[in-house]
Amino acid sequence: MKKYFVISIIVFIAAIGAIVIAFKAAPEKQQTSNNTSQSSDEIMYFYADTCHWCQQEKPIVEELEKEGVKFKKMNVGENRDLITQYNVEGTPTFIFKDKRLTGFQSKEAIRNLWEGKE
Repeated sequence: MKKYFVISIIVFIAAIGAIVIAFKAAPEKQQTSNNTSQSSDEIMYFYADTCHWCQQEKPIVEELEKEGVKFKKMNVGENRDLITQYNVEGTPTFIFKDKRLTGFQSKEAIRNLWEGKE
């Protein structure tokens, strides 16, 4: 009985050692804050290349950029972890501070989001 207990302890310690080695050998996931965080003066714009409404929204976003509205453009196909982080349920989605707009939006609606109007 004592023999099995000692063997179990040795196996347990070996397993813990293997886990520690695996974690040390795994490459660390690099987080780039400029890709995952929202600046206080930027609208986060989530879009998809295959989204019809996102394509329709593109000229409006470009026009607003020329007028000084800042966007952080996030392609949902390339930023899947951010979909969960920001609870994005559809595209296009615009998030500014604690407010959001989902679906096709007019230029006025996006500007009102930027200016803090409801």
